[in-house]
Amino acid sequence: MKSDLLTKPTDRTLSEQEQTLLVCALEKAGVSEAHAADLGKVRVVAESTSSWPLIEFSINGQTAPVSGGMEVLADLQYHEGQCLMGLMVYSKYGMLAGMECWSIDGQGEPSSWPRPRQLRPLAHNKGFNRTPESSGPAKPGEFGGGAG
Repeated sequence: MKSDLLTKPTDRTLSEQEQTLLVCALEKAGVSEAHAADLGKVRVVAESTSSWPLIEFSINGQTAPVSGGMEVLADLQYHEGQCLMGLMVYSKYGMLAGMECWSIDGQGEPSSWPRPRQLRPLAHNKGFNRTPESSGPAKPGEFGGGAG
């Protein structure tokens, strides 16, 4: 996810809000035990250059290689006003690598981290499902409203 256009370098600890949200997301996804040892070692090494909440991590001073894919550890949804947003925590090469918010429905842009109580499992709606089987754009007529 690293891009000079999306992030700027930093070196700081997680804020209390970010720490709480990270732990909550991993718990809701059922993967907190697998990453419990890393939670106290996380530092933020990059953060968003826009209003979208996005941070990248180092663990014990090590960052995951830029090349290669990522594994989504937690993929959750929440509402910000009338807009449907997502929160994703991901790893690379087995190492916690980042957390970010994104717009699921395209009706708005996330402007701040959600509160943990807002988070729900991601509903895998057609067109919004980021699994390999259906990660492409919606096909004409998939939403039944004529527009495609």
